[in-house]
Amino acid sequence: MADLTYLRRAATAVLWPGFLGTTVPPWLARALDDGLPGVVLFGQNIDPHDPERVRELTRSLHAWGPHVMVASDEEGGTVTRLDQRLGSPLPSHAQLGRIDDTARTREVGVALGTRCTEVGIDVVLGPVADVNTDPRNPVIGVRSFGGDPALVARHVTAMVQGLHAAGARACAKHFPGHGDTVVDSHVGSPVFRGSLQDLQTVHLPPFRAAIAAGVDALMTAHLTVPPLGAGPATLSARVAELAREEGFTGVIVTDALDMAAISATVGPGEGAVAALRAGADLLCVGNPANPGRVAGSDEEDFLRMREAITDAVLAGRLPLSRLQEAGARVAALGHRCGGIRGRAGRHDRDFRPLVREVLARTAQDVQPVGGGPVRAVLDLRPRPTMAVEHRPPHLLDALARAGLERVALIRSAADLPREGGIVLCDDLHEGGEQRDALRGVLAHAPGSLVVNLGLPAVLPEGVLAITTLGDSRVTADVVAELVAGSR
Repeated sequence: MADLTYLRRAATAVLWPGFLGTTVPPWLARALDDGLPGVVLFGQNIDPHDPERVRELTRSLHAWGPHVMVASDEEGGTVTRLDQRLGSPLPSHAQLGRIDDTARTREVGVALGTRCTEVGIDVVLGPVADVNTDPRNPVIGVRSFGGDPALVARHVTAMVQGLHAAGARACAKHFPGHGDTVVDSHVGSPVFRGSLQDLQTVHLPPFRAAIAAGVDALMTAHLTVPPLGAGPATLSARVAELAREEGFTGVIVTDALDMAAISATVGPGEGAVAALRAGADLLCVGNPANPGRVAGSDEEDFLRMREAITDAVLAGRLPLSRLQEAGARVAALGHRCGGIRGRAGRHDRDFRPLVREVLARTAQDVQPVGGGPVRAVLDLRPRPTMAVEHRPPHLLDALARAGLERVALIRSAADLPREGGIVLCDDLHEGGEQRDALRGVLAHAPGSLVVNLGLPAVLPEGVLAITTLGDSRVTADVVAELVAGSR
């Protein structure tokens, strides 16, 4: 049996932690000295007003070696880390799917990849390859290109190609498909409700397309897939085998192990061991700044998983050969990142015309915006989630840029003027909380404009509404243009 120092280094080599702050903390420096393969950046690590500060951080991380991989959840649209406080300048997957022009999706992929590589982010944790087949899905929704597997597959291909053209590595998620669930794995334990045939014909095709396009990594989902066995897919050997059977030879990455589907069931430490035993290669530790998280501090999370892996090898519960195999795959990806780093350019394309086209093409989802002054924006959306991290009022800032200033953000329908205002929502499926709340708002202020940032929903006749298929700075600017232009 290898000595303890070797085992700890081997365990360190398969962990991808987050950390607190905008500089490298001492514990992270020690881990990098011990062979840590990289980090995942979250919004709290990034100052959106100072890109050079992000570059300084990534330069300091890459100083440990060309193999060190910096990753981030950059999807465009709602999920962004680089722009979480300001809003992404890029359209959402759902907006691109509605346009259904793969050349433009590839162009957005180039822009997204360039935005990442120019600040030193090597691996984009995207695209989202999930086929969103249930409008009640609380965690995928507009993050998906759509509900048609062929459409999602061709846009996943285009996005991977665009990211690669920009010099970024791509990690398609959430294998084997998180589109058919009504539970968010960040806060619960979702279950795939389809059959094995549904999995094969609806949810796997986009991942097959990603593999054919040369995607570098696949991120597993924390949902249970009964046709493939019990327990979360991340901990399932059958799920990892399935990825290999589909021809994937790259790195299998777990979704964050601080998510409730793992941390509140088997726990992060045992989850790390079980994921490796099942066939995962690289373990996302998670975001220590997430709201409502149940794990410990950044260093504690890392050490807990490292020691759990080490102890499992010593106890014979995790073969050393499996740990070494995972580490070799991770190292190979790290060296590929180092080999292309430095190709970054700049990309400041304005995607407002594309978003305008989305609204124009979804005429059934867009009704005329009424006149009258805008005095208030009522936000019916829930508080931030672990996926979204931050829900700033992008529309409020956009209205000010469009010349509509002194618009108040309110959280109570009672504070909305009776003549109406703007009502923000992002989940209007029948029977949902926001749908029920909206009925009360419209009874109180029937002249309000509903801005639905989520998937299309049928609203009562006469309701003034805009459906955007995404929430971002570029989307807010286009909505603000419509609002300001009608007044």
